[in-house]
Amino acid sequence: MKNVLISYMSYFGNSRKCAGLFDEDLKSRGFETQLISIKDNEKPSGEWDTLIVFSPVRMGNVVGKTRKFIRKLDCSGKNFALVISHGADLDHRFSPVKPTEKLQVRMTEKGMLKVADPTYIKVVSNEGPPVEGFEDTLGELADSLVNSPAVIR
Repeated sequence: MKNVLISYMSYFGNSRKCAGLFDEDLKSRGFETQLISIKDNEKPSGEWDTLIVFSPVRMGNVVGKTRKFIRKLDCSGKNFALVISHGADLDHRFSPVKPTEKLQVRMTEKGMLKVADPTYIKVVSNEGPPVEGFEDTLGELADSLVNSPAVIR
């Protein structure tokens, strides 16, 4: 059984809501999960194999607390996937794409293996809510983890 660490950074509850639903979905699929808040400085306990990071991108940057969490985390040899909440369109000057790519590079430089393409969850405004259909988007990510050769259950 693979253990999944789900971390989230949330100012207005959008990432927290998405991470909680994702946690429930993975548990229903037989995964062992641990859900922690980056904002509350919670630390992972026990062993984990795959890290899923839920974080907002604001003003064209992944928020600093998320970057700091990744920088301090001992994660070499672990799998990862990113779920990014954002208000800007993907082709906007404050698009979440470039900062997400930059964070992925940092994570791979730490010796981590990307097991899924970034998942983008658009929110209606800074305070949310996530746009309609976000649950299906999270379900697709869960499906990809179940079928990933790197995340063997």
